[in-house]
Amino acid sequence: ESVVYYCGNPIGTIAASDTSSSSILNYDQVFIRDFIPSGIAFLLKGEYDIVRNFILHTLQLQSWEKTMDCHSPGQGLMPASFKVRTVPLDGDNSVTEDVLDPDFGEAAIGRVAPVDSGLWWIILLRAYGKCTGDLSVQERVDVQTGIKMILKLCLADGFDMFPTLLVTDGSCMIDRRMGIHGHPLEIQLQNCQEANLYPLCSATLLILRQHCFKPGTFSSPPLSEKKHLYPLVLYNIFQALFYSALLCAREMLAPEDGSADLIRALNNRLVALSFHIREYYWIDMKKLNEIYRYKTEEYSYDAVNKFNIYPDQIPSWLVEFMPSRGGYLIGNLQPAHMDFRFFSLGNLWSIVGGLATVDQSHAILDLVEEKWSELVADMPLKICYPALEGQEWRIITGSDPKN
Repeated sequence: ESVVYYCGNPIGTIAASDTSSSSILNYDQVFIRDFIPSGIAFLLKGEYDIVRNFILHTLQLQSWEKTMDCHSPGQGLMPASFKVRTVPLDGDNSVTEDVLDPDFGEAAIGRVAPVDSGLWWIILLRAYGKCTGDLSVQERVDVQTGIKMILKLCLADGFDMFPTLLVTDGSCMIDRRMGIHGHPLEIQLQNCQEANLYPLCSATLLILRQHCFKPGTFSSPPLSEKKHLYPLVLYNIFQALFYSALLCAREMLAPEDGSADLIRALNNRLVALSFHIREYYWIDMKKLNEIYRYKTEEYSYDAVNKFNIYPDQIPSWLVEFMPSRGGYLIGNLQPAHMDFRFFSLGNLWSIVGGLATVDQSHAILDLVEEKWSELVADMPLKICYPALEGQEWRIITGSDPKN
């Protein structure tokens, strides 16, 4: 029931199928990010055509020029979603044709651009090639061009001093404020090729399967219903998503003269990104004690407190939450600001992808085990701990009742 057809061929799945609600908003559309879990499921079932059609038709939408108040986003942006519309052919109501109507954020709630759509598209493209063995799709000239356009958009020089991807709040996973503006963990990952990491990946995937996708999660709607809820669990893998997409793109880019500079920039970014996340996003009891003793307003190349973090911003809940054994990757890092919230999927996916070191991976799993009652308890695994409440919720989310 959820499969959408274009010109008689399956092209994706709608975001939600809720017959009990009269207000469907845009959930009757095919969302790029929402189709990823469905696409992987189709690949595992051997239903390759729908994934191939999705990849190629969304690529055709990439270069469409969309504007909001006369302003156009950067070239290479993938749409957040698209809808198949049946319209009269050349004004003749007796003959119709299917057309794709993409949304790049100009109609979205909050008018936010989908930063993560292109990254998800690259990852699904790589998954299609690995699962089917059919590399002809990724080798097509138009697909190679699409990959390069996304990379150029993500790797473009700007004012930022960090290798992480700068993201505005609401531009990934959900179009609502969650207090993640800046360099959220959830959009920066490396594949599982590091030694001794596979057992950790198995343990992590077991946690994900048992406590994120088990029957009962989100009242367990069928996959064809309210499928937009599932990506909310995957909300905090954004920097990990960025890292994964860069690695997938490096594997798929054709070795030609025109790609040499792009591959060089990609490799440099991967090295800098992995160091930055592992070094500055990591928090454990030892690092927490270091932050307590930080000197502020340091001006030097060898400053210890590089981001001018004031110890007073350490939240009271963190002291009780941090076990003596274990640690995790914080949610965000900016000048004079560390988001100490624990984003479950960002940390677990960092293990699966190898963004976290082996020692850090062990420590993350130790923390999950130690704080099981807070992170899981009688409910599925929390996407974020602790939840925003009271005045903090009003200020950070804009009093959004859905957050």
